[in-house]
Amino acid sequence: MASMSTASKCERCSTPLWKSVVRDSPILLCSCGFDPVDLKEILHESPDQIAKRVAMIRRYLKWAEKSRGSRDAFGFEGSPFFWDHTESSGNDRKPWWKPGAPAVSLLVRHTVASFQASCVDGELTRIARDISETKEFFIELPTSIASSMRSVSSAVASQFPEDAFSARERVLLGLEQHSGAATERARMPIVLLPAFTVTTRAFFDGRILSMKAQMIIREISEAICREDCEPERMYGLLVALERIVCRAYAEAVNISLTRVVSRSNPSPIGKLWSPAVIVRYKREKTFLRFLWMREKVNHENP
Repeated sequence: MASMSTASKCERCSTPLWKSVVRDSPILLCSCGFDPVDLKEILHESPDQIAKRVAMIRRYLKWAEKSRGSRDAFGFEGSPFFWDHTESSGNDRKPWWKPGAPAVSLLVRHTVASFQASCVDGELTRIARDISETKEFFIELPTSIASSMRSVSSAVASQFPEDAFSARERVLLGLEQHSGAATERARMPIVLLPAFTVTTRAFFDGRILSMKAQMIIREISEAICREDCEPERMYGLLVALERIVCRAYAEAVNISLTRVVSRSNPSPIGKLWSPAVIVRYKREKTFLRFLWMREKVNHENP
């Protein structure tokens, strides 16, 4: 059997192969471009199999390019955990406002929305642009979201004792009147919680929301006011915005009311829901997948 010597130089230009190791490139790839490693031969596959694989990859890339044009994703940047769980289904089906620890660290919610042209107008674009550009996050909201927030505050507040709030506070929180109110004055933290209306416009101090919720609200608002955003897409983004705002608001209300009623802070280190959403558009329907991950944060600086 004839002996074979170990190659130490490039077959094309005779450059020592060890030089390829010190560069940021595949090992054995010479600076002249010659690569002694043939991936096709390493795979030991027939040309027909290789051709089928190439065709499949091309079909996938074509589908992916088309799919990206009909989808938006928000909240995933810097959170690789979310990408690993986009196919997950949450086991905890309790209402979002119900007290108690969740059964899982990730909640997944699905929503299908049908296009409503009356909700998409120049006012929505203006409000979205203002939200995306604001620095202090004292924001104007579409009136539909402000209305939903009132239902949120009443649902959260109803979990506290009936005599925990004054008559004025019950009005602000959207609760029914109760004769056994503990105090008649309205405490400032509660006064500042609801969105308030000036003529036909609704305003809200969004600084009570977690920083991650504020971040995704800005991202969605930026997408709404893009020049190429079509009405159907804009409506789907409005639905995403409403759900994100309302759930983040529910959490902020619960923390604030717990602090006011008990006259103490919640546990210094707790867990907040960090949001993300995938929005898919198909003609006049929008399919939304919301993901909420539990994260440890300080309630004083969420």
